[in-house]
Amino acid sequence: ILSPGVRLPADLFLTNPRCGVDVLDISDPSHPLEIGSYDNQYNIRDIFVLNDYAYLANDYLGLRIFDVSDVDNITEVGAVEDIMVADLDVRYPYAYLTNSNPFTLHIVDISDPNHPFIVSTYEREGYVRSIEVVFPYAYIASGGDGLHIIDISDPHYLFEVGSYDTDSVARDVTVSGDLAFVADGDGVVVLDISNKQQPLVVGSYNTPGWAELVVVSGDLAVVSDGYWGNLLFDISDCRSRSHDRPLTRPQ
Repeated sequence: ILSPGVRLPADLFLTNPRCGVDVLDISDPSHPLEIGSYDNQYNIRDIFVLNDYAYLANDYLGLRIFDVSDVDNITEVGAVEDIMVADLDVRYPYAYLTNSNPFTLHIVDISDPNHPFIVSTYEREGYVRSIEVVFPYAYIASGGDGLHIIDISDPHYLFEVGSYDTDSVARDVTVSGDLAFVADGDGVVVLDISNKQQPLVVGSYNTPGWAELVVVSGDLAVVSDGYWGNLLFDISDCRSRSHDRPLTRPQ
């Protein structure tokens, strides 16, 4: 089943078990080897790696930044504390952090990883499950409130430009071009977001399990569907659609 993890250079893979990080050498995929680790007392919700640094959404410990240039000596170099971080995305020089409840988006300046600081905060009623940033917008899966689109072009002035209330519980979102793919609990929903003010459903599929995560690669979308595992969908014609049609499973 899909789980958070980030590919690093030199055949390394950074994973986030419940209360720590393992760095695995996957140069031989059949025999992954642990070559580094970091343990802490709270859940690690998400990880993003950029150059020599790993950024951890560390639940009640906030944002933690680690130097991973030497995997034998992973070192914490900076942090933003006194906030809860449930998910994050990074587009240098900013990290975009979300708190799950209430709906909160923090923009953090990470130009100096040793001294990150909050630039601005956006709050509204609701709940946050996940975030994906495709500048100049942040796309936020907001549980029972569906998908919200936030303009982040000015990091000091954040505002919502559009939203779509999905039928179930929006748990994850992935953006590819003008399409947003939402893992929506009862299934997957594909939205045309070319008009940010009025997203339009152009595809959907009610999965047999509980859709938690969605990843897009080329003409395929992969949905993590609980006990049903990973489900593949053909999305090759979604960009030419003008209305909702069921997605198809490749044979």
